[in-house]
This record gives sequence, structure tokens and C-alpha cells, in this order.
Amino acid sequence: MYKKIVTWPNRSLFKECAPIKFTDSYFAKLDDLVDTFRVIQGYGLAAPQIGYHLRAFVINPQMLGIEGFDGEYMEIINPTIECSGEEFVANEACFSVPEVGARVKRYENCEVKFSDRNGSQHTLRTVGFPSACLQHEYDHLEGILFLGRVSSLKRSMLTRKISKIRKRKAQAAKLAREQFQEDSMLYQDESPSRKKAPSTKKRKKRVKRKKQQKRKRK
Repeated sequence: MYKKIVTWPNRSLFKECAPIKFTDSYFAKLDDLVDTFRVIQGYGLAAPQIGYHLRAFVINPQMLGIEGFDGEYMEIINPTIECSGEEFVANEACFSVPEVGARVKRYENCEVKFSDRNGSQHTLRTVGFPSACLQHEYDHLEGILFLGRVSSLKRSMLTRKISKIRKRKAQAAKLAREQFQEDSMLYQDESPSRKKAPSTKKRKKRVKRKKQQKRKRK
């Protein structure tokens, strides 16, 4: 079942996830994670991003150029990670912080040991960008967002930008709702029992008057 993505600053995104026990209830949650990932696509998605605090994430091996694994997605369950090599800067984005992206320092090499849902053990070794993606998804299981991997100054700039973008979206949504309500009045069925809808000119005057009254109250 598709689940809504949990977005910053929801506190649940900062909780460390618990290991998965192989029971039917956990398999159902894994199915939700896979179903959601199939809808939104992308490189990867972690369980806490849909509200499940389980040590699991899914990735798209084809998009990441990972060979030797068939299928459109790969389930990474109860992973452990070892990073090595030099640090490099990766351009990262996140479904839980959809408004912005950032340049984040990651290790060049990454080895992840994990289970599949059958309990079989696997080892995945990656270099470069796929390595950065695995580190990004693993961070989610530790309660870390990419915003926590940048400097405090950069994080402050990004959070202010997010707030401004969300405020603009909220204002646009509010205006759209008001416009819809005003327009719906124009197309009401006319009948003796109903008041005649105002003309477009009168409607505009009324909207303008309401705005002026709001400014005065401020």
C-alpha cells in the first residue's frame, strides 16, 4: 500500500530505527515500502520516510548501475555499513526534504552487508555516487538527514529557504481555494429560491474590499 512521505521537520525522522524481526507484520510493512517506492521512483527510499522505524530501505539497482542483482528494486534489511577511501562531494536530494538539495561529503567506497526477506545474507560493494546513495539511505536508519551533514551556516540557509518555499506554496493554495469558492458562486444553478450570483465586477469589488479590511485589521 502506498504511504505518504514523512517530511522535515517531523521528529520521527530523527529516531534511530530498530532491527527487523522476520514476521508477517514486518513483511506487510516492507510491502508498503516497496509499493511507495514504485510510485515515487528515485534512487532509494528508507522505511522511516513512510513512518516505519525499521532498519530497512530499498534502492533501484538499475538506476545506480549496480550489476548482479535482477529486478527493479532491492530490499536492504538490517544492514551494516563500512565506508573507506577518500571523501568526495555528492549532490544529494531527499523525498523527505523535497524543496532543496545540498552538496554533502561522503566516502568514496562503501560496503553494505544485509539480509533479504528470506533471511539470506548479501554483501554489496559500491564506489562513487552509488556509495553516496547507500550512505544517504543508511543515515535515515540512524535518524540523520542530509541537512545534518552540512555546516550549521549552510543548514540555516537551507531551512530558511524551505520555510519560504512552503509559505509561498501555502499562500498559493489558499488563494486557489478562495478563487474556486468565488468562481463556484458564479455557476450556481439559478432558481427563485436561490440568491442570484453576483456579477464578475461586483465579485472583484467584494474581494478587493475584503483585502482592504484585512490590511486595516493588521
